[in-house]
Amino acid sequence: MTSRSDFDRVRAVASALSLDESDFSGDAAVAKIAAFKREVVALGASSEHWAIEWLSDEHYKAAVLYGAAKVNWDHELAGQGTSADRRMRLTIVSRFNEWVEEIQDRLNDYERSARTAADVADWRDELARFRTDPVRNR
Repeated sequence: MTSRSDFDRVRAVASALSLDESDFSGDAAVAKIAAFKREVVALGASSEHWAIEWLSDEHYKAAVLYGAAKVNWDHELAGQGTSADRRMRLTIVSRFNEWVEEIQDRLNDYERSARTAADVADWRDELARFRTDPVRNR
């Protein structure tokens, strides 16, 4: 079973993952998202493989949201953006920051649960829908 301290490390890295307009000019956000993935991979010796799979899906969501916002920002920086692009980017940034809060809540819920595959099944289903269509699925 994965220890509480293992999840605390994942939680600590996730809590540092807020996103702001100023993050797009550098690589700090990418480094933080990569640090989250490293902590998930570090759980690898766990007998709770479903938790690692779930957290890997969460990492994918963070990376896609960041990537979409960054591409949008680059587009605007190249002089090709419109006010609609900026509004879309702000929506994506908001979704990313909501995800940060959500992953904290989910980690807490998981730790209070029986810690079985069934405890993450709904989240994994939701993340699978996101993977299929990130625009229409939160």
